[in-house]
Amino acid sequence: MAPLAAYDPTRAAELFRLLAYRVQMTLRREYPRADPQRVADAVVDAVMSLATTDQTVTDGALYQIARSGLRTHYRSEVRRQKREKRLADLLAEAVPKPPTVLEEIAERELYSRWRVRLVRSDAEKVVLDNWLGGLSSAAGLARHTGLSEKAVRTILNRFRQRLLRERQRGEDER
Repeated sequence: MAPLAAYDPTRAAELFRLLAYRVQMTLRREYPRADPQRVADAVVDAVMSLATTDQTVTDGALYQIARSGLRTHYRSEVRRQKREKRLADLLAEAVPKPPTVLEEIAERELYSRWRVRLVRSDAEKVVLDNWLGGLSSAAGLARHTGLSEKAVRTILNRFRQRLLRERQRGEDER
């Protein structure tokens, strides 16, 4: 068979027909845990890149290019997985853990003690009274007080921030 010219539109199909299967099977033997679709994609990419060159194409050259493409893909895949794991770990740290029952009771006692310092509006007083009365969910507090859930969450967050400031002032005074 005469060598195929680089400008021949059927060169890629002929290279694939003649060489791709052997190269693909060699790569699958060399990388048994590799995804077969990734191996096939690497071989097709190698065929397409070699189809546009003027050089004589051997299965060794096709193998080297496909192997390089496969290894590059897996290196980038490993880096992507590490980035995602790092991000997931950061997000897991950022999500606050729900308070235990004892922490919630201690927090309620502090709120009732520092009520005068914490409450600055009538809406805050109503939310704090209902929260100290046993309503713990923002949805329940919103239904009972007539405020929106967002407003209730905002008020509870303000209480927590003020409480933290009061605790810090207490530690600074010691």
